[in-house]
Parts: sequence; structure tokens; C-alpha cells
Amino acid sequence: PRAWVLATVPGNGHVSYRFAPGRPATGALAVSVTREGDYHVLDNGKVAVRVPASGRGEAPGPIAGVRLPGGTWVGRSFWKSDQAFEGLKAEVVGDGTVFGKVRLTYRFAGAAGLLEPVDAFAVVDVALFPGQSHVVIEESHEMKRGAYWEFDCAHGWGARSAICIPHSGGFGRPNLGAWPPNT
Repeated sequence: PRAWVLATVPGNGHVSYRFAPGRPATGALAVSVTREGDYHVLDNGKVAVRVPASGRGEAPGPIAGVRLPGGTWVGRSFWKSDQAFEGLKAEVVGDGTVFGKVRLTYRFAGAAGLLEPVDAFAVVDVALFPGQSHVVIEESHEMKRGAYWEFDCAHGWGARSAICIPHSGGFGRPNLGAWPPNT
């Protein structure tokens, strides 16, 4: 069982909670979490993100799109791995009462592991909190070296410029800097 609590506590304040059987509270959701076709959509009114609800064939990337303020969906993600995709389980673990969160559990063929062989997997949590203008992505995985997923933020957008700064320089890639280059 899970319990999510949303509270306002004054400075140096103290709050105690006691959990007892009962029914969940009703009221307006802090984040909308809906199923739209093959996707779960998390929307807090400022930003919305689409994540796959299932996977067949090729492994769907964990972010299927981000909604721009005008309503256009842009971006896509995809996996780069030589390990065959075996399945995806998408589970809503934050229903929007306090925050929205979908946990994506991927299974890939074969073993990986630094210290001992384990079945190849990736778990990606995609969360959206009320009032925030960003999405929180948490990931854990055990896959072969060089396997990763990538987000293409320009897909469907037609952006005229961008700044590309891969996390930690990206896997084996240097910092790309501003694009297009100012030459």
C-alpha cells in the first residue's frame, strides 16, 4: 500500500498522521492523469507529457511527447540497444490526487550486470507535480554498456534554434553547444 500526503506546515511546525481504514478523500485532482489511446497523459495545466501505456514491436521510448502552450504535441523518444525488447508494463502510481506518476518497467532480452548477470531491464518513473513547469524523470536500469534512450525534443516542432547540452556530455559525446552554430 502507498500513502501520499500533501500538507502545509508552518516553519518550526509539527504534524502527526495516523492511518486508519477508510475511503480516499474526494476533491479536485492536483494533476490530471488520463488514458488517451496508447498513452497515459499527465497534465497540471502548465505542462503535459505523454508516456506509453503499452508496448508492442519496438520498445517505445518513455516520453511520447510534450504539449506546448498552444496545444501542439512535440518530441518523441526511442531506445538504442542491441538487446531485443521483450515487454513493457506501465503502472499509474500517482493518480493525480497529490501528483501524477507513471512507472514504466521495460524488459529486454539477455543479461547485463557489472558484478553478476541479471535480466536486462529499465524502470523509468515519469512524474508531474502541481504548479511545476517541468517533468521529473527517475531511471534505474541494468543493460549492456552503450544502451540508452534518447529524447528528440524537435520532432514535430520545426524549431529554428536550440541549445543542446547532453547530461554529462552524453554517452561518449562532447557538449554540443548552441545550435545552429554562430559562424
